[in-house]
Amino acid sequence: MSGGLGLIPAAMLVFAVAALLLSFLGGVLYAPIRRLLRELPPAAEAELLLAFAGAPALAGLSLVVLALAPSLTHLIGIGIDHCHEHGHHIHFCLIHSDLWTNSAMDWLVLLLAGLAVVAFAGDLPQRLWRAHGVARTLEAIALPTPAPRSWRVVDMDSPLALTAGLIRPRIYLSKRLLDDLSPAELAAVVGHEQAHRRRRDAVRQLVAEVLARLHLPPIRRRLLADLSLASERACDEEAALSGNGRLGVAGTILKVARLNAAHQRPSDALLPTLTGADLEARIQALLRPAAERQVPPWSLLIPGAGVILAFGCLYSDRLHHDVESALHLLIS
Repeated sequence: MSGGLGLIPAAMLVFAVAALLLSFLGGVLYAPIRRLLRELPPAAEAELLLAFAGAPALAGLSLVVLALAPSLTHLIGIGIDHCHEHGHHIHFCLIHSDLWTNSAMDWLVLLLAGLAVVAFAGDLPQRLWRAHGVARTLEAIALPTPAPRSWRVVDMDSPLALTAGLIRPRIYLSKRLLDDLSPAELAAVVGHEQAHRRRRDAVRQLVAEVLARLHLPPIRRRLLADLSLASERACDEEAALSGNGRLGVAGTILKVARLNAAHQRPSDALLPTLTGADLEARIQALLRPAAERQVPPWSLLIPGAGVILAFGCLYSDRLHHDVESALHLLIS
C-alpha cells in the first residue's frame, strides 16, 4: 500500500473504526431493543443477545470484506480494476497494496492493536484459568458411580450444583445436596443443569464475553448480565417442562438458595449453576405463565443480515472508495 500503510494494519484501522461506531450506536439502541427482547421466550432472547454482543465485530469484519470486494472480484476474473480512476490517494485493495510496508505507521497500528487486546482481555484469562481449575478439582474428587448417570457426585459438606467444562461439560452435585433434596427437587436441579450442558451455556457466555469487549463498558456489563439471566431462565423453562412444573422449579431454586446462604462462594457465568444470575427475576418469571410467542431467533437475524449484505454488495465500489479516502486523510 502506498503512503506508508500496509493492507494488514489498514484493515485493522477499518475494523476498529467500524466496530467503534457500531458500539456507540448499540449504546443508544440497547435500551429499546432490550425492552423488545423481554417479550420473547428466554431461549430466543439469549440467542439474540449473543448476536447483539457480536454486532460491533461483525460490523468491522463486514466493512473490511466489502471494501476489499471490488479487488477480490477482479482477482477472480468477474470484476474490473478501477483503482487507476482514483490513483491520487492510497489503495485499500488486494492488487495494488502491500500487506506490510514495515513503516512506522504499520508498527504503530500493530502496537495499538496489541495494547487494545490486552486492555479488552481484562480479567477474562484469569477467570478462564479459575474455571478450568474448578473443573479439574471437581473431577478429581468425584466419587465413583456404580451405574451410568448424567451427573457426578462430589463429597462436599456444602450444597453444590453446577456444570463445569467448556469442551466436555459435566454436571457436578455435592453429596450434601443429594441428602437435602427430595426426588422431585433433585429432578428439577438435574433438569436445569442438563439444559446448561445441552445448550453449552459456558461456551455461549465465553463467546459473548469476548465479542462484547468491543461494546462500551456500561453496555457490555448490562448485556452480559442480561445474557446470563436469559440463559438461566431458558434452563428453568426446560426444567419445568421435564415434569417438575414451574412452581416446582421455583420452589427448588429457593430451597437451594437457602441451603447455599451459609456457604457463599464467588459465582461466575463461565460455571453455570442453579442459583446463578438474578434469582428474584427468575422466580418472578416462573410464577408467570410461559411465553406463548415462539419466535426462532435466527428467523429475525437472517433476513436483516441479508438486507444489509445486499446493500453492501450493491454499494461496495462506493464503500471501497470512501474507505480509501478516509485512510488517506488519516495518514496524510
